[in-house]
Amino acid sequence: MHRILVVGVSGSMADILDRAARGLECQFVYTEPVKDTIIVSLQNRPDFAIIDNTSCTLEVLEVCDWLRQQYSDLLVMLLSSEGTKLVQGTQVNMHLIQPVSVRKLSNRFKKLLNIRRTQPITVGEFTLDPEKRRISHLGRVVRLTPKEYRLLEFLMRHVGNVLTRRQIMKEVWETDYLGDTRTLDVHIRWLREKLEPDPKSPVYLKTIRRVGYVFDTGRSEENESGDEI
Repeated sequence: MHRILVVGVSGSMADILDRAARGLECQFVYTEPVKDTIIVSLQNRPDFAIIDNTSCTLEVLEVCDWLRQQYSDLLVMLLSSEGTKLVQGTQVNMHLIQPVSVRKLSNRFKKLLNIRRTQPITVGEFTLDPEKRRISHLGRVVRLTPKEYRLLEFLMRHVGNVLTRRQIMKEVWETDYLGDTRTLDVHIRWLREKLEPDPKSPVYLKTIRRVGYVFDTGRSEENESGDEI
């Protein structure tokens, strides 16, 4: 599921966005154009952000700066009224002038998602390069098996989100069978041995009891799961 942050959107525009995203497995997270609420909404990393500058007057440059402070590689789409000119220095990846059709929006969503799939991801001290299929920690390349890489990529793309065992097995192993998830547990253990300062007290790959796993930024020293394999 692709997570899209939407800032300052009106009710009518929200309906258009919903129609444009049909079939793309997108989840919209709507927030008011207020710094504090934007920062809270960014805690679970979105695939890209949409800023609507048509229904309210926003300091677009300032909002973009807030977004970049959280994730420097975050893709941003700006929706503006006819005749709008961007302030020099505004960091947006795509600028659409209203009115815009559902079809055009859908095509732009696909383009941003395609860019996102090949764009390096940085989470905390780790950087994942999808094109080279490589993970590095503070500049040091970490050698992973293909399955370890796929598992870590899935977790990193959903940083901060708790992923169930079913979700992980379906995405990484392409199966809905949950009769035996020891393979998943073993791969998590192998990743911890390669990524964690102390594999027995993980700060990145955390277990959520009776649910699944979550990839954390490592900023919080305390592990709240209380249940490690």
